[in-house]
Amino acid sequence: MSIDGDSPKVFEYITSMQEKFLVLSLTRNPLNSLMWSHYGQNHKGFVLGYDVSDAFFCSDLYNVITVNDGNVRYCNDREEYILNCETRQHVHAMYLISSGESIEDLMELPPKAPGYLDEDSSIRVKKMLSDFLLTKSSDWEYEDEVRVVRIVSDLFEECRETQSDPNCGFDSTSDIMLCPSMAYPIKPGLHMYAKKQEIKEVYLGCRNPILKAQGALVDGEEDVSHKAINEKWDVFSVDLDPSSWDVLPTKIDPKKLLVPKKTGLLNDITMTGEEATVLLGKLNKGDLSAEDTVTLRHFCVGGKEEISIRLNDEFVNMSDDSYLDFLP
Repeated sequence: MSIDGDSPKVFEYITSMQEKFLVLSLTRNPLNSLMWSHYGQNHKGFVLGYDVSDAFFCSDLYNVITVNDGNVRYCNDREEYILNCETRQHVHAMYLISSGESIEDLMELPPKAPGYLDEDSSIRVKKMLSDFLLTKSSDWEYEDEVRVVRIVSDLFEECRETQSDPNCGFDSTSDIMLCPSMAYPIKPGLHMYAKKQEIKEVYLGCRNPILKAQGALVDGEEDVSHKAINEKWDVFSVDLDPSSWDVLPTKIDPKKLLVPKKTGLLNDITMTGEEATVLLGKLNKGDLSAEDTVTLRHFCVGGKEEISIRLNDEFVNMSDDSYLDFLP
């Protein structure tokens, strides 16, 4: 979508909206060979299939665009809008929607209120939203993409209400927890919703290491095969058709999904003498087993170096140590 005209406020709204909408991208076709090559690590990856009849995907209460209305349209030309009084009002309405208002809410406003929509203008705003959120270049048509679009936060609802709803509560991702009060986001803008969506199908690429490991013995209740059986996944291997460029699914027994034990180098750790001193000082206070996992992180905040230790993903209390004193 492009807007022809010059209005700083309009473009400020559009730039802001890009940060306010969240997009979940899905595909209807798990057997697209191009998708396997581009997104499946050259057939080493996997595809997960979900039942999208759940309210999380298809309810207007939670989504600006539901999975039922989220078919991406592919075209060679952008839809152009001439900037005038009417399109300014429509962009303003889109901005309000990105902040938590619904089209129905805007239609119930007094006719002269900012953001008010009548029946005709509501149809045009829906089309503008669709052009803004659901159009891509024809080059991407092979993806057969379906989108679910919702907003980051509702400015007209208290945060505790939003976060307490299982269909709305989310966390931003953090790969590195430096210390109990500090996290380092690895994917700014990526939101992980609290609601667990049940997996219905799993497709494993023909080069997936799990398929290569069939027959290996694995200990532990959290093995992939246990999960597949307990949660009743339909599991398929996706193989290359020897007579064409297509990929073909073959249903396999979930019991064969056994992850092999690691072989070769398992750990390679280098640390300074200061770090080793802190680590040994803490861990000598308790016994460790072969199953325990220890993580040490040495970081700098505001020019001051600090160290944190986690034992089995739980932070070790450092408050009784003067472990910062030895650092320069």
